[in-house]
Amino acid sequence: MEDNRTMETLVKQYAKYISDINPYHNSEMLESFDGSLDDYTEYFDEITEKWFNTFNEELGGIPKEYLYSIKKPENEEETYEVIKLVSLNLIILAPRFFVDYLSEIEYTKPCVKNILQDDVIAKPYNEVYNDKDEYEAFEIYRQAVVLSQAYEDLVDDLLEGIKKCHPANDNILEYIVESLVTMQAFDKVIGFLNDIDEIDMKYLNLLHAITKHKSDDTYRCLRRCFKSINDDSVKHIVVYMLADYGDSRAVPLLRKYAIDLRDRIVNSTEMSEEERKEQNWYFFSVVNTIEQMGGNVEDLKIF
Repeated sequence: MEDNRTMETLVKQYAKYISDINPYHNSEMLESFDGSLDDYTEYFDEITEKWFNTFNEELGGIPKEYLYSIKKPENEEETYEVIKLVSLNLIILAPRFFVDYLSEIEYTKPCVKNILQDDVIAKPYNEVYNDKDEYEAFEIYRQAVVLSQAYEDLVDDLLEGIKKCHPANDNILEYIVESLVTMQAFDKVIGFLNDIDEIDMKYLNLLHAITKHKSDDTYRCLRRCFKSINDDSVKHIVVYMLADYGDSRAVPLLRKYAIDLRDRIVNSTEMSEEERKEQNWYFFSVVNTIEQMGGNVEDLKIF
């Protein structure tokens, strides 16, 4: 019996199970998440743990025991094939039990590191979707990001991934940031952000992640990044991050930005009506934020 056991059989059984109970395939189940799906990951973790430890008729045993009875990969190539199998057959990222299993294999780390060198994520997902090889490489990269969480010395590879990632690939960027947070790599993330000449939309998830790590280095990084931003739509988002961070030292910085916005509104003769409305909205949002942080705003409201 054990000779007939394969990773492919296990993965496809799990994929079938997940597809059958996927909330996106069941409108009533989807409504139970109140539209936000904040607990979506927790939901999958719970049902996966239950499936993994419950007798499965098709497998003829308990999936956990089935998995560990399969012959383990004996080289990097075989390990890559397992990662590829998981990446291309599941509608979600590998569950915890696959991640734990692969992290126990000595060839997983070098394999994951090699995958993270791929430049496929430099293209937007909609461009690679119709090319079989690039699509597969993209999905495998996504999986490698999750697997990297087990290896602290792959932090630099993840940060390089952010640099080369196309800004349209939001999900990849989110997975990388999530992995970096899981690895508690805040010092390296701060150093990385400090080396970016101009923060744009692509780096906002990473910037937001460090707001959960209170330190002088974090504040100085937020301040430097804020000053490097030239796009008001991006800068406005970081205003809220500074407010969430809650350091009153940011008030003078925000006041200076509010004054700059006010001067542009007052002095510009070429600004369209739409642009003026947008600038006004930015201005009053910043003023409200300053006020919430305990700063003086009365003089700012005088035009």
